[in-house]
Amino acid sequence: MDKSQIKIGLEATGHYSYNILGSLLDHGYHTFVINPLHTNLYRKGQSLRKTKTDKVDSRSIAEMLVTDKTLAPYTGTSYHSEELKSLTRYRSK
Repeated sequence: MDKSQIKIGLEATGHYSYNILGSLLDHGYHTFVINPLHTNLYRKGQSLRKTKTDKVDSRSIAEMLVTDKTLAPYTGTSYHSEELKSLTRYRSK
């Protein structure tokens, strides 16, 4: 399968997701960083159950990647901006 046909979605977890995000971007994958609040609202809209597990969240993210046309892929520029912010914070300590 061609990398351009693969979409990978991650919940935004601050600096915790930067390593995997950087690797995915470096390897040319279309990666989408999704606000956890967006995932939560989507999940609640799909079911009346209050179940919140990694499995349920993963399914919600996958469904969002297929159905939500407003999601935009995370760009390398965004990634590098976040890296610079992190370095600046570290240096100012």
